[in-house]
Amino acid sequence: MSHLTALILAILITAAVIVDIAIFRDAHVIFIGKKLYWFIDWLKFWE
Repeated sequence: MSHLTALILAILITAAVIVDIAIFRDAHVIFIGKKLYWFIDWLKFWE
């Protein structure tokens, strides 16, 4: 994975968490955390 791809993914993940917290407060933070863990595990498979 190139540095640019990693940077774009980091920005998208951060934006998704910020939007989720802004809209739903902290009700879905654990759900997002679980999905983020799954996504990182999936990305490691392709590395």
